[in-house]
Amino acid sequence: MSFESPVYLALALLAPVAAFAYLALARWRREAAARFAPGRPGSDLGAPPNAVRMLKASLIVVAVLLLAVALARPRIGEEHVVIEQEGADVVIALDVSRSMLAKDIAPNRLARAVEQTSLLVERLRGHRVGLVIFAGTALVRSPLTTDTAPLLAVIAAAAEDQALVEPGSDIGDAVRTAMRVLQGSDAESRLIVLVSDGEDHEGDALAAANAAAGQGVVLYTSGFGTLAGAAVPGEEPIDGVPVVTRINENLLRRVAAASPGGRYAAGDQLAEQATEINSLQRSSLAEERQVLPIERFQWFALAVLALLVVEGLLPERGWRLRLLARVRQLGGVVGLFSLALVVSAACSSAADDLIADGTDAYERGDYAEALEAFRRAAADDPGRPEPHYNAGIALHQLGEYELAASETVRSFPIDDPTDAANAYYNLGSHYVLLGQLDDAFSAFRQSLLLDPNDRDAKRNLELVRLLMLEQATAVGPPGDEQPDADGDSEESGGETSAGGEARQNALRQELQSALAGAEDELTVAEALRALELAQELNSTLPLAGQFGRPSSSDSPTY
Repeated sequence: MSFESPVYLALALLAPVAAFAYLALARWRREAAARFAPGRPGSDLGAPPNAVRMLKASLIVVAVLLLAVALARPRIGEEHVVIEQEGADVVIALDVSRSMLAKDIAPNRLARAVEQTSLLVERLRGHRVGLVIFAGTALVRSPLTTDTAPLLAVIAAAAEDQALVEPGSDIGDAVRTAMRVLQGSDAESRLIVLVSDGEDHEGDALAAANAAAGQGVVLYTSGFGTLAGAAVPGEEPIDGVPVVTRINENLLRRVAAASPGGRYAAGDQLAEQATEINSLQRSSLAEERQVLPIERFQWFALAVLALLVVEGLLPERGWRLRLLARVRQLGGVVGLFSLALVVSAACSSAADDLIADGTDAYERGDYAEALEAFRRAAADDPGRPEPHYNAGIALHQLGEYELAASETVRSFPIDDPTDAANAYYNLGSHYVLLGQLDDAFSAFRQSLLLDPNDRDAKRNLELVRLLMLEQATAVGPPGDEQPDADGDSEESGGETSAGGEARQNALRQELQSALAGAEDELTVAEALRALELAQELNSTLPLAGQFGRPSSSDSPTY
């Protein structure tokens, strides 16, 4: 047996206090009887206390003890909860070659790469992630796993693993080794994230990338280093000239472009690629089994109720004659039952505490911990909307918009119209960032139907409508003004800053040029560039309003 709130066990000290008080009261009664009614039964100070009174007092003392145990929320036994995990299979290929020790970025390329790779892994919770390190040869350091803790430890020690691989730099071997890690994967989305400075001594990086793309694997690349470069530590100068290494960004971009959907990101933007990965189609990867303790406070609360009922029915004298009269007074028992219900309510369920823990983590900015708490709360009380709603908010903050939409949908039905309107509003926000504009339009429309006075939902509905129109009729001339939801002329919903407007116009012009300069059919590179510009343009569209804080059992806020 264990206790969720053991501090309440201190209330058990009230039991001996109650026993002592009863003994003191019994002695006072006998002393009073001896003074005012000598010779009557019970007036003898040496006589034993009244048996019925002793029984009633014992029931009260035991009830106090059991109440303390109930408030401490005892946990007896365990239950197995199955949580299905969905995600993609991602293999990170981390360059640990000697050129990665160059100090053209502080403290050196490898240290920054390790830092960004760790951030990426932390944002890929729920996916299966593997790790390959490479230099002249490649080595699998971690198979695909959803357990990020040991993987992060391996990444942190990457600098010490240089001795495990041969000197040099072979990106092609790194890609092929990563493909071996992905063998047998049946995930809908399979990715290789190449983290390197782009040096390749073997020259077959593009061939390996094309082979991976031919098997449906998407390649993301991220480059570390500068064009100015820096000397390679440990390399002997040639004719007195230090050996300088420079980032080969062109090769990394070409490796990424080899696969449809491939992307290149600068080193300091590596962790941000998690947003793109989280938006990819997910597959069922595994079922995580958690063992949770079972709370049994209800048993003790019912025992307290039973003891109070029995104590209330027992008269102190003439119990045979008065028992029937006491039974007729069972109306008073209703009050005792209500008291027991209050006690049971005070013993909040595990789901309440998990929601509170998740709320605290969310307010600290630890969205992964908040998500874990909300998911456990949902498993503990599946019919409750708050855990799913809050999990959707946490997933949104983690950039996992598809899962956020799924969790928000699972929170329905919500009885309160205002709460339901807020849930549909959040659902629309998830869908916008997923690019599912039809679904977003429907969600914002439903939110507005439930709360017609919500100006944020009204403005977002109009923004989505304009974006749908823009996609259907191609991109219009930059700077055009569009009417807002109220019929006034505003640009980008009326709340975009001057810098944001300039950025949108620049993206529109660049996208127009990319489309206008193409022939009848776009090349793969041109299509990828146009798609990238369109997605970046979509991401600049403002969404009015902000999410509320996760709800708690005390003050649910949808």
